[in-house]
Amino acid sequence: MHRRKFLAGLSTWVWSIALGGSSVGVGVEQQPNASADAGTNAPGLPLRVLGRTGQKVTIVGLGTACIGHAMPGPAVGVPVYRAALEAGITLIDTARGYDDAESYLGQLMPEWRDKIFLTTKAAPHGATPKEAAQALQRQLDQSLRLLRTDYVDLFYLHNVGLRPRHYLRRGWAVGLGHEAEGGG
Repeated sequence: MHRRKFLAGLSTWVWSIALGGSSVGVGVEQQPNASADAGTNAPGLPLRVLGRTGQKVTIVGLGTACIGHAMPGPAVGVPVYRAALEAGITLIDTARGYDDAESYLGQLMPEWRDKIFLTTKAAPHGATPKEAAQALQRQLDQSLRLLRTDYVDLFYLHNVGLRPRHYLRRGWAVGLGHEAEGGG
């Protein structure tokens, strides 16, 4: 796949949606024997298997920072996210640090949660690994509340700064993972 061809097809698709057209394919040139090809969804967006998760997601994801940081209010923010979901995007990327993004998405979760792959992020702030894990747990709990769901499909460490090994020591997030899976 050539980057320019992908971006040209993507911009055509985005403008089609923005101007009220129906969703169209992105016009991505497939690589011969691309084993990652997982077909298309109902609106026609190409799907790929996400790593070793086995989950099929659209090759175009929805990043929520722009609308979340702009804080236009739910009357504007929610319809923007709804339009992306209705266009067939299934990979949704948000973060606790994206201001109102999670609360706007939360309004859509009763209808859409079982149809999307939802990711969020939190920053591991803390002087010790234990404090960082506690901060992550608090942020994850707040994200789940705002998103109006009891789980996310993928949870990222966001902005580990200059000390990633400080936060990535073996076992430091075991409790966090257990909590995120509903274990306590």
